[in-house]
Amino acid sequence: MSPQSLESFLHPDRVGIGSLTIENPKIEKELPFDAERDIGEEGRQVMLKEMKYYHTKKDWRHFVDYAMNLKLLFPQHQVELDLTEQDWQGMLIEFENYHARNSVWDFAEYAMRLKYIFPNRQADLCLTEEDWQEMQKIMEHYRTEKNWWEFSYYAVRIKLIFPQHQADVGLTEQDWQEMRKELDDHRTDKNWGFFTYYAIRLKLLFPQHQAELDLTDQNWQGMQGQLTDDHTTMNWQNFAEQASNMQILAADEATITPQGDLKIVMRKPKADLHQERPPMPVLRNF
Repeated sequence: MSPQSLESFLHPDRVGIGSLTIENPKIEKELPFDAERDIGEEGRQVMLKEMKYYHTKKDWRHFVDYAMNLKLLFPQHQVELDLTEQDWQGMLIEFENYHARNSVWDFAEYAMRLKYIFPNRQADLCLTEEDWQEMQKIMEHYRTEKNWWEFSYYAVRIKLIFPQHQADVGLTEQDWQEMRKELDDHRTDKNWGFFTYYAIRLKLLFPQHQAELDLTDQNWQGMQGQLTDDHTTMNWQNFAEQASNMQILAADEATITPQGDLKIVMRKPKADLHQERPPMPVLRNF
């Protein structure tokens, strides 16, 4: 018996250093995008200024765009909207104008944003089964035409606005495969604005396929480049939209709940890793 075997036999509780397996500590990658870090207070103030400008002008469509993005990007900063009942009535009139003109695209977008910003006033929107049926009809038309860009637009909004009809969207694996191919086309074309918009739709519609979006460092650099371009040209509306979309993509989890809320789980920033309490999911009435 060799000396090493003898030692193991006589002292089985002792482990030889040669048998030890040393594992390297798991290094958690930094978030590819974080609004607090990558936009900061300066960017938040720009968006606040734009939002207040449109409030003064009673331009409710642009106002709600900024209000929604600020709420999504900076949930820890409660935006003081400073609204009166007259302001709210003005927004409802704008909403009804879209309805009266049968502008379903605008109707769906505005309804989603108002529902997100003012979750306690959803009943005022008076959404009906007829509204749902009209949106479903358009969505199914685009599915038949394999126009996945428009199909995904309506599918996301139906799941958010009409949560009771989420199952009726009827997403299939074939739908996923078709849309995943289109996402790759945007990736190849390096059209990062379209890519970002489309990627968040797929992430929300197919949470089980989130890892298959295959977001690479190069993709994130492209999306960041789009954000930088919007900042440089002072296209603040596109800047706010691009940032919000990147925030959703960077989230560890982003799903639509059965109640029509957007559930976002963000990893803690590295500065907060010393805290023992696990991160809590953020529920947003999107």
